[in-house]
Amino acid sequence: MMFLQKMFKPKWFFLAAITRKRGVSLASNLMHRPKIISHVLSYEPGKKIQGFLVEQIREIPELHLAAVKLTHEKTGADYLHIARQDHNNVFSVAFRTTPQDDTGVAHILEHLVLCGSQNYPCRDPFFKMLNRSQATFMNAFTGSDYTMYPFSSQNHKDFENLLKVYLDAVFFPRLLEIDFRQEGWRLEHKNINDKNSEIELKGVVYNEMKGVFSQPTQLFAQELQNKLFPSSTYSYVSGGKPLAIPNLTWQQLKDFHCTHYHPSNARFFTYGDFPLENHLGFINDYVLSKFEKQFPQNQVLKEKQWLKPRTFKIKCQPDPLSSNPDKQTTVCKSYMLNDITDTYDSFTLNVLGNLLVDGPNAPFYRALIESGLGSDYSPVVGFDSHTRQSSFSVGLCGLYEKDVDTVIQIIDNTFHQVLKEGFPTSRIEGILHTIELSTKHQTSNFGLGLAMALNPIWNHGGDPIEPLEVNKHVSYLKMLMKDNPHFLQDKIHEHFISNMHNLTLIMCPHEGYNEILQVAETDLLKKKLEHLSSADKEKIYDEGNLLAMNQRENEDVSCLPSLLIEDIEKKHKNDLIHSDHICGVPVQSSEQPTNGISYFRALLSTACVPEELRSLIPLFALVVTKMGAGDYDYRQLDQEAELYTGGLDSSIFAATNPSKVDTFYEGILLSSFCLEKNIENMFKLWQDVINGLKMDDEERLKHIVKMNLSELSQNLAYQGHLYAMKRAASTLSLYDKWKEQMFGFEYLLYLKNLSDLDLYQELLDKLRILADCIFNKTHLKCALNANAPVLRRAEGGLMNLLSSMKGECQDPHPEIEQINFSPHSSKTHIILPYNVYYSALCFKGVPYSSQDNPVLRVAAKLMSSKFLHCEIRERGGAYGGGATVSANGNFLFYSYRDPNTSETLQAFQDSVNWILNKEFKSQDLVEAKLGVFSEVDKPVPPGEKGMKLFLNGLTDDMQQVHRDQLLNTTTEDVVRVVEKYLGSRNMSGTSLIGPEASLSSNSSEWNIINVEID
Repeated sequence: MMFLQKMFKPKWFFLAAITRKRGVSLASNLMHRPKIISHVLSYEPGKKIQGFLVEQIREIPELHLAAVKLTHEKTGADYLHIARQDHNNVFSVAFRTTPQDDTGVAHILEHLVLCGSQNYPCRDPFFKMLNRSQATFMNAFTGSDYTMYPFSSQNHKDFENLLKVYLDAVFFPRLLEIDFRQEGWRLEHKNINDKNSEIELKGVVYNEMKGVFSQPTQLFAQELQNKLFPSSTYSYVSGGKPLAIPNLTWQQLKDFHCTHYHPSNARFFTYGDFPLENHLGFINDYVLSKFEKQFPQNQVLKEKQWLKPRTFKIKCQPDPLSSNPDKQTTVCKSYMLNDITDTYDSFTLNVLGNLLVDGPNAPFYRALIESGLGSDYSPVVGFDSHTRQSSFSVGLCGLYEKDVDTVIQIIDNTFHQVLKEGFPTSRIEGILHTIELSTKHQTSNFGLGLAMALNPIWNHGGDPIEPLEVNKHVSYLKMLMKDNPHFLQDKIHEHFISNMHNLTLIMCPHEGYNEILQVAETDLLKKKLEHLSSADKEKIYDEGNLLAMNQRENEDVSCLPSLLIEDIEKKHKNDLIHSDHICGVPVQSSEQPTNGISYFRALLSTACVPEELRSLIPLFALVVTKMGAGDYDYRQLDQEAELYTGGLDSSIFAATNPSKVDTFYEGILLSSFCLEKNIENMFKLWQDVINGLKMDDEERLKHIVKMNLSELSQNLAYQGHLYAMKRAASTLSLYDKWKEQMFGFEYLLYLKNLSDLDLYQELLDKLRILADCIFNKTHLKCALNANAPVLRRAEGGLMNLLSSMKGECQDPHPEIEQINFSPHSSKTHIILPYNVYYSALCFKGVPYSSQDNPVLRVAAKLMSSKFLHCEIRERGGAYGGGATVSANGNFLFYSYRDPNTSETLQAFQDSVNWILNKEFKSQDLVEAKLGVFSEVDKPVPPGEKGMKLFLNGLTDDMQQVHRDQLLNTTTEDVVRVVEKYLGSRNMSGTSLIGPEASLSSNSSEWNIINVEID
């Protein structure tokens, strides 16, 4: 369950999320169509099916799908079905939800409808179904003007089970007051058993939104939307402002459900290879036949065009990770644009938006990023089509406040410069190539991406099929540009230069910002308490105990449907893999139906890197494809990559040996993909990078470092639990210490220190040495995925690349053993100015091939779903928490956006005792296994097949043995491994990220890292 806050980097969301291309005539060859598509195409507009009326049918052959739009005759509910030969079937139901205040009613309702319903009257059936199914995705989302409930599954029985639960939840929820108090907000004693303890504000959504608004980037994005659309529902925070959430009443929430969660306001979406008639029949009989048509009064009206621009200024919490404390101002200029139901105009504006901001050749990248005035783009940047009217935003963060006017002037000047000069033809061609490539690139969540991407247009009455026809949009755009060579410049003038509906938002840090929020929260609580009578206080005490009893109650969940262990496939599905050598280098190839795309990966070991250069490995991976190579400077290299590939990617990679303790492999992973016609160009670009890397542009390096630091510091609060887990594990093994240095908080501090020091020329010298050390065939292996004809051509391109590289392959997979490293327990508190905590506790586990590894995975699922969910989320009020087993076998506890510290750490320990005391049932064990298998059996797209072997060394035999051990895990096995690996005498690492805290344990045991002071 999630509140969707809009923070857009210059990504291809409109295109890549949909990955679409226009359909052609329905008269194409029927013999090449899958039966599921041919059957759908046999329908005719006007046909009646299970209470639904077919409105339109369109085939999109390039995406191998057919779309059918229907309307339910009795209720007027909209329905879109996408038929495609894809086993990962998707369902979603979405409602237009338009809150008229900041209480978070839509968000809290989203939580509550999943807390029990008419036919499933147990607590939190949604979370309980996570371990009773093999869903490949389950969640719910609250957007600015919609609420959406999607799931996906490859199993037909599982799909039907989840469909029943989801439909019952959204249309027939219980909406109990006790659940409202748990999920929304409540007044409750700090110690529920002590009437004299202080009364606090609690609640899952209340704490979640405190976490959201403790992040300056989230605050900025929300304020930008609120102020750009001041007269509509967008002027409110659909997720809820923390200080406004306690104004919501239970009755108001129930009323909101009545007015918004009606079939007449619903949009149903299904996707995949399951028969449409089955979906329609069940939804009609189970839900829609029980309702009459209504006429929703929650349309979002268009914002009235402003007659002059507006400017606002807001304050935020200072960022302790900023490289310069005086450069923390953010400014952004945002323009209201078109009606998103006009997909042709939206397509043009999306292309235009990416031309303006995406990549080093974009005019705003040149003008803003390379000005040196700031560290990165503003939190919201680029084209956004998620509101009734779209918008475009651009700005900078990491500024001196005095430079705000300069940045605004640069933005205005840049638009005028583009109006005068236009865009290079190569840039437009590169973007159109990206569109073509995105239609062929297959992902594991294609259907879910469609549901998410089409919903905003559909939500406002637009045609949800029309955006799929990208060829039609591309052809139309090309025609307009041919007829009018200045077409894009005219759009610049129309939407930006002459557009008075633009907002300038300035955000500056304020030293006492958190204190101001705390005072406001204290005052709110004081006002809530000052009018309470003795009877009111007694009621708060009684309700607190009632909620606690309800949370601890052992429920009968037999009403919930569930898969059985017998429903789990016993055999692991082997990947088709061939191993060979090219130029002495081991190459893994896999023939897959990749739709004409060739996928390439190269793994180069960094084990040979001298100790004095090892700290630079993550920086090297970051910049290696961004500095220029061969005859290209960095701008030209980026342009060539856009013209011929899906991007040249470089990243750090590490994996433990699946069979040996404390042994791991580390390296740089190079990856890219391209159309068949561009294979030679792709490998030529890699040849330039590997053999002709340029490391001579000091300013370019400085920009990359500052942008990366800005991005990581912004994302820290999103992924605080991941940082906490890395930190907690870092003292238990050399591999985990390496991960903390390369990926964790230690790397973030390292980047901050780099930004503080002006040593970039020295860095360039060292990076050149590093390139010579890594870029050779000595420790190299490669992988190719493509369909058969393309694979032969890709092997030829790879041969040209490898023959150009220096050295001879000696050991493609050198391993590092844990020597001169002494594991030890540790406790670390990283103090950051958040309003919530992220915590982690780590115990060292065992590698993948150990018979105890799958048992630990089952134990983690058991603890998460049957104990920790109740203790950390329901009782503790955290947004999330649980236990997991990492790729290298570590057993990790974590919590996310958590108001508690010592209580959560105690819950981690208590879950161990819960297992040792065998306080779980045999059915709980079955559900835990199902939960693990939902992860094991997640769909893998063709381009990713074989990567478990290539990257992690997991053979099909290993995965089959692991599968067998999961299936055969017993209660005794779980108790044994928990006692063995998680006992009190075992070494462990504990980490806490968040504000100062009074920890119940001895404070001298804790290593305090006060970033604010440092």
